[in-house]
Amino acid sequence: MVVPESVDPLGLRSALSELCELVWVLCDASEAGDELVRLLRRLGEVVDLRGVKRDELERRVRAAAISGVVGFADEALVTVSEIGTRLGLRCNPPEVTRRLTDKLEQRRALLAAGLPVPGFRALGREVSIPDLPSLLRGLTFPVVVKPLHGTGSLDVSRADSPEEVEAVLHAYRSGPRHDDLLVEEMIPGMAVPPGIGDYLSVESFVEDGRPVSLGATARFALSSPFREVGSFVPAPFAAEVLESAVEMTESALVGLGVRWGAAHTELKLSPEGPRIIEVNGRLGGIGVPEIWSPEIGRPLAEVAARNLLAEQPPLSETCGDLESVPMDRPGFTYSLGLLPPLDAVAVGSIGDLARLRELPGVGDVVLNRSVGDRVDWREGYQSRVVVVRGHAENLERLGALPALVEEVAGVGYLRGTVRAQ
Repeated sequence: MVVPESVDPLGLRSALSELCELVWVLCDASEAGDELVRLLRRLGEVVDLRGVKRDELERRVRAAAISGVVGFADEALVTVSEIGTRLGLRCNPPEVTRRLTDKLEQRRALLAAGLPVPGFRALGREVSIPDLPSLLRGLTFPVVVKPLHGTGSLDVSRADSPEEVEAVLHAYRSGPRHDDLLVEEMIPGMAVPPGIGDYLSVESFVEDGRPVSLGATARFALSSPFREVGSFVPAPFAAEVLESAVEMTESALVGLGVRWGAAHTELKLSPEGPRIIEVNGRLGGIGVPEIWSPEIGRPLAEVAARNLLAEQPPLSETCGDLESVPMDRPGFTYSLGLLPPLDAVAVGSIGDLARLRELPGVGDVVLNRSVGDRVDWREGYQSRVVVVRGHAENLERLGALPALVEEVAGVGYLRGTVRAQ
């Protein structure tokens, strides 16, 4: 299932070339341009479902003789669920997919399953401002305000009072997106080393309702207000913290009723133990596939495809013991994005990126923006200008990387007005 920027078509074909033939499915969320469609047609069969009614949708996917269906972005998961259910393929039923893509539905389901969740409230985009105080009554500030749908820290803000929630709502209403909001109490974090985030993610696959977890992916410290910067392995936390994170994740997957597919679960490391931030029914972003694939000896996309093909044996037989991936070599493998400042509106200049490649341990530097390209902090990790991947020999050097990369990259910005956060 193709959504631009969610998957590299050439990389995916390479990863799955020995496993299966690819059929590229375009859904209404795809927004694929003519150039991308032409590329996909060169790489395999294309099934275009954009604007197609339900009966015609089923006819087209049946004609393609699809054996499994997978999506790598939240926007595609509803269509994945619909196609998979109609064809009797391995997939999550629509009600489970709603829990994985709607943050309010997910919080309610986790609460019903007995998992600890912060206090939360739904905030309709058209809610009346005078009604805010009663809607927010009972919440403990500070709170996090975010759209009910979205990934990569898209348009996530902090508010320290009801007045700041009102300011966030005003700013959101003037923006390009049209979604209801979730307001939830901000989970406190435990003490962590400088430059390291007080949260992590657990990467899992679910086989017929049974979670199989690879382990934990650690994060760099967030950029203001809640923008994700990058990921690394191994996670530098005590074994009991990591074990508790995996246990909490697998309880959440069972509680949400997940049956099949990849899962990327983010957890805050609170003083009371790991707490679920959100569960995503797909592979993780923020560099997760790039840093995990070498650890397990094969692309994560291949594991995701094997998980959903009925003729494939269990993952434990084809991919080794995924539940105890060894990470005993020294140092840390990372993927780090350079994000623009909050008041940046466009890229003004880019320094000599060859200097980044000369830094110790840097293996790959990818430029995602050109001079003149617009940037917006509300786009979260999607607004990254440069991505650096490599290996850091110790935690101190790892924690210092975000500031070092920003200094050496020498990216200049055109500045504008910052909206309320």
